[in-house]
Amino acid sequence: PMITEHQTPPKLNNNDEKPTSTPNYHTVFSTDCSGYQHWQSYLLFYSAYKVKQPGTVTRIASGCTKEEQEAERAFQSQISDQMSSNFKVHFTPQFSKVKGEGEEGDGETYKFFNKPFGLLHWIEHAEVKIKDDDIVLLLDPDQV
Repeated sequence: PMITEHQTPPKLNNNDEKPTSTPNYHTVFSTDCSGYQHWQSYLLFYSAYKVKQPGTVTRIASGCTKEEQEAERAFQSQISDQMSSNFKVHFTPQFSKVKGEGEEGDGETYKFFNKPFGLLHWIEHAEVKIKDDDIVLLLDPDQV
């Protein structure tokens, strides 16, 4: 049978904006500035390079001293130059000190707080702003 009427295309979401053809991918992983996680980060960046990981790959490094940040920035610059300019590092404060209500002093260390609060810090302060339809992949540095 012959179709004589044109079908109306469906309305688009988000104020009738055109959908993007591909989503923006942001692969992120949380570390500190220890030598061990420095090399785990390098291996993860290298793995992402070898598989041609789309989007950005960002190391979220928490609690680094100024000297450690300088060293990591220099190292990251080499990675960006040799592998991909989409490989980044983002520094956050130390989030692993836990204080009870009304406590004074440094509190106890709970290193696992660096991941959720580091991720939040990255989302709020990222070099590239995260859009609502972007996809964020959260990895551990040893997930290669």
